[in-house]
Amino acid sequence: MGTLDFQVIEKFKEFQEKTGKYSDLDIENIELELLPLYQVANFPAMTRITGGVDISINDFNSLPEEEQNNYFALVSGTVENNQVSGYIHKDRLSPTSLSSPNVISWTRINGQCFFIQARPVCTNDDSFIMDVIQNKFIVKYVRYATMQIMKSKSFDWGNKAGKNKVKEIEIPIPQDYNEQYKSIDIQKAIVEFLEFWKINYTDIFRHTVSHQKPIIEKIKKALISATLRYDKTMVHSFNEFASNKGFNLKLDEIKFENSTLGNIIDLIGGDRITKKNNSGTIYPVYGGGDVSFKTDTYNRENEYVIGRFAISETCVRFINKKFHLLDSGFTFKIKNHLEEILDKNFIGGMTPKN
Repeated sequence: MGTLDFQVIEKFKEFQEKTGKYSDLDIENIELELLPLYQVANFPAMTRITGGVDISINDFNSLPEEEQNNYFALVSGTVENNQVSGYIHKDRLSPTSLSSPNVISWTRINGQCFFIQARPVCTNDDSFIMDVIQNKFIVKYVRYATMQIMKSKSFDWGNKAGKNKVKEIEIPIPQDYNEQYKSIDIQKAIVEFLEFWKINYTDIFRHTVSHQKPIIEKIKKALISATLRYDKTMVHSFNEFASNKGFNLKLDEIKFENSTLGNIIDLIGGDRITKKNNSGTIYPVYGGGDVSFKTDTYNRENEYVIGRFAISETCVRFINKKFHLLDSGFTFKIKNHLEEILDKNFIGGMTPKN
């Protein structure tokens, strides 16, 4: 048996105070037991799909909802699009080809990326599908806990994270506390706690970034290979800001590591349409620059746009509405294995604008 880390306990108490939730849960006295994943989830043997997909992801997304119900995602070893490589029509599937809803899939090579598949899925390789026992365990909790444990594991091409190995991994499961707080209730509380802080800090950054733009611009210019070239005025301003916001954080104690954008984000290209054939009145159309025209369909909402050809005065901009992105521009997403530790608004704000 074990208990939560002290820092987690303190943050959970702050979560209780800020939200008023679970105020009668004594988080300090919650005990954790390590359970192997085979006691937490089933690892179903599924009939594997052979041959290619019936329709692509883009074709599936363009179908009406009632038509989409005839297709199921084919998950594979790819990391892109939550491991979905395309869609299979139901007529090709047998009952043993489909998983239950809300299964967890993962990257079998390194075991670092885990995805919740909300709808039933099929696969060409069932060695990376787990079906959480949902009357005892919260799927999101199992995903969070497993991802944390897997950070310390060393899976690779020569030692793949197949289900026979993953099912032996042990994760911490909270024990029943009292009649009000059973294990599954505490799992739910911990998931809410984790998601509260993730959303809260993202919102804090988003709401303050415009007010702190001069400081942030100075920080960007001061970045070097391993740390900041500190400027006393900048350090003082940042530390004062952090203190006023209640953050136990000092800029002169933070170390930075340079990374290429290719190591942390994936670019997603837009779709080519023309004013002649697709003109409308609702959504603005962007490429690498300003609005080109308007159309009646959109393919992006609240995203950073990167100019593909770098000929616009502002090559990176945030568009805070629904819009259609042409193939002369990109949006980006944080690589799946980094989503828990990188903030998209921070990356967008640090990307050179021209």
